[in-house]
Parts: sequence; C-alpha cells; structure tokens
Amino acid sequence: STALPGEEPPQEKQFFSMNKKKLDALIKSTKNDFEDVQQAVYRKMDDVYRQTIFKTEFQLSSGAISLGKAIDKATEDFLAKGVNCIAYKDKNGEIIRYVNIADYAEMALRTASHRATLLGEGSKRDELGVHLVFVSAHANACKLCLPWQGQILIDDVFSHPNDEYIAKYKEKYKLLSDAIKAGLLHPNCRHTLATYFEGVTRLPKPQDPEKALENYNNEQKQRQLEREIRKRKRILAGTVEDGDRKEARANLRQAQKNLRDFLEEHPEFKRNQRKEKVHRIDTKLSSALNNFDEKALHGLDERTILEVDKALTKIYKEYPHLKGIVSEVRLIDKGTAEAELDIQNKGLKVSLGINKNLTLENASSLTKRLYEQHKWTKKPGIEGIIRHEMGHILNYDYYVRKNELEYGKPYGDVSLQKLINDLEENQLATELRSETLKRLGVEDSNDNVSGYFSEYAVQKSMTRDGEFFAEAFSDYSDTNAKYIFMELLKERMK
Repeated sequence: STALPGEEPPQEKQFFSMNKKKLDALIKSTKNDFEDVQQAVYRKMDDVYRQTIFKTEFQLSSGAISLGKAIDKATEDFLAKGVNCIAYKDKNGEIIRYVNIADYAEMALRTASHRATLLGEGSKRDELGVHLVFVSAHANACKLCLPWQGQILIDDVFSHPNDEYIAKYKEKYKLLSDAIKAGLLHPNCRHTLATYFEGVTRLPKPQDPEKALENYNNEQKQRQLEREIRKRKRILAGTVEDGDRKEARANLRQAQKNLRDFLEEHPEFKRNQRKEKVHRIDTKLSSALNNFDEKALHGLDERTILEVDKALTKIYKEYPHLKGIVSEVRLIDKGTAEAELDIQNKGLKVSLGINKNLTLENASSLTKRLYEQHKWTKKPGIEGIIRHEMGHILNYDYYVRKNELEYGKPYGDVSLQKLINDLEENQLATELRSETLKRLGVEDSNDNVSGYFSEYAVQKSMTRDGEFFAEAFSDYSDTNAKYIFMELLKERMK
C-alpha cells in the first residue's frame, strides 16, 4: 500500500475521516512544494539583480549607449524568461529545463487538486472493496499516457488492496503503480481514473493513437505560441527606450498574429486568453490611482496613467480647491493634452484629455526638444504637460469662483454669458503678464513674452493671454521671470 511520499496510509474505515487525513497530508505536501519554490525564487531574484547591475554598468562604462538602452539590454534575458527558477529533472536527476514560476504554480495547483480527487475516490474504493480502475481515453494524449488510455488497472496507489486481491487480478491487469512509474498521471496530466466494475462498466471508446499524439503535439504548439506572447508582454512592460518599445510592441503583435494563424489552421483548438496573461502582484491599476479611474484611459500606457495621476496629486496638494473639479479624464487623438471647460445651461463641466499615444519616453523627448527650440517653457515630460493643462483649468476656475458659480449645477443664460465674457477678456492673465514684464524692467510685448518664456506663450487661445498663463505656470526653469509670475499668482489666488 502507498500514500503520499513519506506518509503512512491511513487505516480508518469511514470515508470522510480517511479523506480528512489524506487531505491534511496533501496540504502538507503542497505547502512543502511551495516553500521549496519560495527559496528558489529568492535565489533566482538575487542572481538576476546581480547580473542586471553588472551588465548595465558594463554597457554604460563604454559610453556607447544611454542608460535606458543599457537597462533594456541588461534585463532582456530576464524579461524574456520571467522568474524561471524551477528546475525539472529526469529520472537520473539531470536538469531537463527551467520553468517560469507562474507555469509552475499552475501545474502545482492543478496537480494538487487532481491528487486530492484521486485520494478521495481511492478511499471510496476501500469502502467498497473494489480496487479496479480504468483510465480515461482522450482525443489528445502524450507518448507517456498513450499506452494506458482506456486500460483497466489495479489501484494500489490511491486505495489499498490486500495481497490476495492483487494476486487474483495481477495476471489479467497491470498495477497502477507501474503505470505511474512509466509516466501516467505526470504533472499537468488530464487523465482521470474511474472505478471499474467487471461485467457492468462500459469502457471508453478507443482513440486512434496516431491522431491522439498529433493532436497533443498541436496543442503543445499552441502552448508554445502562448508562452511567446507572455514573453513579449513581459519584454514590452519592462522596456524603457522609446525605440526599443516600438520594436517590443511590434514583436508582441507578431506573436499574437502567429497564434491567430495557428488557430485558423486548427479550428479544433480554441483561444485561451488566460494563458496569454502575464501575472502581476496587482492586476488592478485603479488601486494605485488617486484622482481618476483607469477605465477613463483604457489602452494608454500604464506608466503614463500613473504619471498623469502623480502630476495631478502634486497640483491638488499645491491648489487644494482644484481637487474634484476635473469630472472627466479622457483620451484624445490630436495634441499632447487638452483642458476643456464645457459651459451649458445644465451645468459647468471640466475635462482633461490625454493623447492616446502619449508615453513617458515620447513626452520626455518632446518637452526637451521644444524647450531647446524655445517653443515651450521647460517641462519634465508628462508632469509638465499636465501642469500646463491644469494651468488653464486654474485660470478657468478663477472666473467660475469669481462669478460664484458651482460645477454641475444648472444656470440661466445671463449668468453663463457673464462667465464667458470674463473668460474671453481674461483680465487675470493679462494683468499677470503686464506686471511680470514690468518687474523684469521690460515693456509688455509679444517679443519679450516669447523671449522670457516661450513662443507658445504668445499663441492665441479661447481666452486672452491664456497660453501665457499656462506656459508660465508650467515653467520648471530657474529664472526670475518664472519666480516673479508665481509670486504674483499666489498673491492673486489668496
């Protein structure tokens, strides 16, 4: 008789008490499995960090590539493989291959569940005194399982036949323990065992072994294509440089196309989105956001979403009265971002639009290039872009509060027209511009605004000097012009 490795088979006659002890043994076995894995993960991660730091430092020391490019090169292997710290060995103890922790977790949990089912069914056979089982027959089966499909066996593993019972049937049927030694019920095996009653049980329909093996090989091809998609998703998520991200995104699309083409050739197989998923600690981005729901920017680079939220948090800390004013964050096709005040009788609404293709990399490159060309004031990527748009919203809100209006409440034409007139005239921005240039000791002219701030600061907008206000508000440079404007603005916001 056998039980779990190192455990004595329980002897109780009652099904549930026997199942309880076996289930406890199963839990202990599974727990030990995962504790071993945990130690392997720690060792693997330490090795990866060391390798990444070494490779990055080596690449940078040559001065040939940027930091971002060096990081991409250093982490490429790790991103491609994932946390592949679990070693599979053959019967001789030689390592065959390493597998990803997510794949191992799925295998271990499926195998543990299967093992629990077999233990429970085995204990029921002990009650009945019947220890014959037959193996299920599938339309796809690996080489290890093919010889055993539909075969009747003596269950000497999950139930406990005595020596007389085994002697009675051994000439006619093989032992389940021998079948398992030969490879049946291997990890991830989907074959099941059912109690066989001689003269009563109808055996499953035999399957063509060649076709079953062909189907199995095709299924393994699908699994390989799914692993490639997961690999490409990991690489894309961990790539820094804009050019590398474009290449990574193209590789992911090609991997997804390869799977679609395969499934078109083999309609008997269905797409399994779960097997294309890359597991993360927290799959809900919303839990990390403070100012809007991730659904509002669905499809946008997650790092961009987090950076937008971070930028808004900074501004709300600086200007608490703006918190809650932006009722909608949305995606736009043109421009980097836009702030909009929708004025209707049914209510006032402020929205913030973010370009659907905006990333940390292209935002950083764009703001740097336009600053060097003196077209924009100095801005740190996405944070600066968001601050520019929130400058517009701060400007709009000044007049909403001045007219003692509230967002979302209905108003008549007279009240709204007065607000529109104030916004168009934008006396706040005009006075701030005039006073800033006066304190700088120069005349109020577009040339001076462009010279001290940016070319975009003199662009016309729906509100007079609105772009001056937003450009000066989002200026991160260390200049007198910027500090004078911010000092004047704080005085007016009191």
